Amino acid sequence: MKGIRLSHGVIFVTDGLHTVRLLPSGECGTSPVLYSVLEWELRTEPPHTWDYVYERELESLPGGGYEKICAAFERIYKTEGGAPEKD
Repeated sequence: MKGIRLSHGVIFVTDGLHTVRLLPSGECGTSPVLYSVLEWELRTEPPHTWDYVYERELESLPGGGYEKICAAFERIYKTEGGAPEKD
């Protein structure tokens, strides 16, 4: 998993196919914006307004953030029939 953290605290995370969004309030679920689209749009934004986050940083999120992200992906997988295949 990898993600993008916006300066106001929202984190978008992808498993390579799906995208989930973790809000500063702790709410987590399917993102209305695909990770690739967000990444493309951010190319013109000032670098101090967003940053990449990786697995290790995601695992250390406070308030059970990582567990919420994993649970959101699991809900997606149950709906769609499984996780994407790893390369």
